[in-house]
Amino acid sequence: MIAKVNFSIKLKTEKNIYKIKLFDVDLFKDDLLKEISISNSGSYEFLFAMGDTGEFRPELQIRIFNASDLEIYRSEINKELNSMTIDNNTGRNEKTTIDFNSIEL
Repeated sequence: MIAKVNFSIKLKTEKNIYKIKLFDVDLFKDDLLKEISISNSGSYEFLFAMGDTGEFRPELQIRIFNASDLEIYRSEINKELNSMTIDNNTGRNEKTTIDFNSIEL
């Protein structure tokens, strides 16, 4: 099953490069699922296989790092995905898209 995470970034200055990382938050070690680099405001998304998390209910978080790899933003943890809620008629998961809304830097 493929899951999608949507978010938009509004940058005060578009000259800097930022790394946006999607993590599956765990008790001992958070797993990096996806990473992109951006330098412009806009809407972005991450696509990933739920199997990449190794969990039925991954806890997702977006973290933003500056060019020096210092963390400058950490979203709330989102627990909405659940691969156990599959529709018996269609075989599709009821919720496969998570929206982290707009982030301003």
